[in-house]
Order: sequence, then structure tokens, then C-alpha cells
Amino acid sequence: MAYILDKKIDLDQARQEAATLADSLAAQAGRAAGWAAPRVNRAREEFIKAAKEAQLRAQPVVEEARTRVVEEYVPAAQRAAEGARVRVVEEYVPAAQRAALAAQEAANTEGTLTERAQRIAVAAKEAALTPEVSVKKKHPVLKTSAGSPSPAVPRAPLRDLAPQPAG
Repeated sequence: MAYILDKKIDLDQARQEAATLADSLAAQAGRAAGWAAPRVNRAREEFIKAAKEAQLRAQPVVEEARTRVVEEYVPAAQRAAEGARVRVVEEYVPAAQRAALAAQEAANTEGTLTERAQRIAVAAKEAALTPEVSVKKKHPVLKTSAGSPSPAVPRAPLRDLAPQPAG
């Protein structure tokens, strides 16, 4: 280390060498950029071409998947939604209505507030959890003998049902 301190450094010479080195580096960087530019452009073009080809190859797969979703999964989802709707309309809403009616009837009974509240809770729970007994309706068409109308249902002639002129 003592050797370096004793040696006189020529600052002008160091500046000149640094400037020469900087010029040399700039020239080499320019040559490197000139060499790299066409290769980068070619790589970019090849990448774009490969991306387009990949998109074209993937398009039938995407279309097939879309068709599969539409043909298989959408109908299944529609059936599930319809089943849920039917269940709500045919089971849950009537159960809620029965529970509300039972709670209202239990609320109108005699007793302390606590007793009525307990009766309301029990009545609502039982009404909601008890399945509704379905009543089979009779066939709406009247049965007749030999094609003649039933005597219980009188039939008026069609001309009697037409509007009559005022006068």
C-alpha cells in the first residue's frame, strides 16, 4: 500500500484513459445493440406467430368446452333450479303458511305471555314440520250415461246466451 501512495498519478493521463475506455465501451455497446436488434425483432415476430398458432389450435378445444357446458351443465343447472323452485312453492311456502296460521291461533289463546309464547313456538314448529296431507281431487269431467248430459247440470241453448239487442 505504501508503494501506491509514493507513486505520482498523472490525472490527465487517467482522464484520457477513462475517456478512451468510455468511447470503446460505447462503440461495443452500439455494435451489441446492432447485433441484438434484428434478433430481438425476429424473436418477437416468432413469438407473435407462435401465439397466434396456439390460439388457433386452442380454439376448437375452447369451443368444444363451451358446447359441453351449454349442452350438459346448463340443463342440469336448470333442472336443479326448477327442482328448488318447486320445492319452495310446494313445500316451504305452504309449511311457512301453516306455521304462521298455527302461531296466530296459539297467540289468541288464554294465558300469560310466557305460556302463549311457548304455545306459539310449539304450534309453529309442529305445523312447519308436519307434512301437508294431499287431498286427491276428483276428476273434473262429469260422468254421463250414453252421452246425454247429467240432469244435475242444466244446459242452456247457445242462442239464449247470445247478447240480445236493446229495444
